[in-house]
Parts: sequence; structure tokens; C-alpha cells
Amino acid sequence: MPQAVKIFSKAVGPLFEVSYQDTDGRRDTHSLVMLVRPDLGEPMGISLGRRTGMIVRPGYRGAIVGYHALDRTRGGSRHTHGAARAHLAREVLRQRGDRTTPALVVGDLNDMYPQSAAARLIRPLGPLTGLLPIGEPGESRSNAARVGSLSQRLWAMTGGESLAVYGEAGFSDADPAHQPTMKFGPVAVQLDHILARGCETAGFSVIPAGGLSDHDMISARFSFA
Repeated sequence: MPQAVKIFSKAVGPLFEVSYQDTDGRRDTHSLVMLVRPDLGEPMGISLGRRTGMIVRPGYRGAIVGYHALDRTRGGSRHTHGAARAHLAREVLRQRGDRTTPALVVGDLNDMYPQSAAARLIRPLGPLTGLLPIGEPGESRSNAARVGSLSQRLWAMTGGESLAVYGEAGFSDADPAHQPTMKFGPVAVQLDHILARGCETAGFSVIPAGGLSDHDMISARFSFA
């Protein structure tokens, strides 16, 4: 990992890191890392309530916000999980302060468009996923518990609540084809997004992670006017 950071830092720019500061009680804890070209400015951490994100304002022409949304809270219904992600989205918009400035929202948003084929396939299976054992990441768990946990988390991501919040605020997905970014057995879902408002995006691509992650990487070019 240090070698990868060195390679990316040399090719792109300085690395910045903030702790997620999770409040969901999970044992596995992570940090959010952002590599930024020097001409774009220095990012700063922003509190989104239950997670920490990062924001960079390139010359104050616009803003780029990156964060990793909650995947599932302990207990509660699918709507509870969707409401938690929608709250994160509203916090991002609140910190933007207006509805006109160009902006990008980038990250593992852990949300699917509800009309997508994958969401429509998974959503009716909620009662069945509730019959499976679950084991939270960072805890000792069986393969069955791992499958159960992933199944319930995917089911909790089918409502698209946070994506609806961004859509109402004028954001559109940089990938109109909604290509999958994560595979779980035969199911392929789009969980990672680049959402844009008031700026041009082009060249969107999904880059296989090569076994380094269960999510593929995403990339796009952007331009603030």
C-alpha cells in the first residue's frame, strides 16, 4: 500500500486522509483518501453527521465532494438504511450552500437506481435475506454469515434514496449506461457513482480492480467552466 500511494502521489499530487469517524459501531474502521492535483487546491474534511467526507474547491469555480456512504446500519428496515444515506446526501448539499454552483459528488455511495434491473431483481428478496445468518465485517464469521451480510446490505441499497436527493438538486450520473461496479455471485450492481451538476463530464469508464477490492474503480474527465 505505501508503494501504491507513492506511485499515485508522484503521478497525481499530494495525498490527503481523514478518518470516517463511524458512529455505527462496526469493528472495521477505515479512512477516506483523496489524491489531488496541486492546481485544484487542498481538500478539507467535512462532517456529514454519521460519516466524514472531503471537499476540494478548485479556484472556487466549483466543488468536488468525495465520501463513502453507509452501507447498512445494524437493525432497522430497508427504509431506515435508505433514510440514513439520504441524510448524508442532504448534508453534502447543505455544505455546498446553494443549488447553482458547479459540483461533482464522487464515491462509493452504496445506492442503486431503483429502476435498474439489479435493484428490481434484489428488492423482492428482502424477506429471504432476513432468514440468513449475518456477520459484520471485522468480526469472525462463517461463509454463510458473510453471504447473509452481503445479501442484506445489497437489499438495503435498492431504494436509491440518496440518488433521488441528488437528482432533485440537479445532479446527473456521469455514466448514463449505469454500468455495474460491484459483483456478488451472478448479480452485478452499480454502487459507485460520479454525479455532476453544472459541469461537463466525459470519458467515463469502469476499471477492473484486479482482485484488490470487491468494487471496480471508476474514472471520468471533468471541466468546470
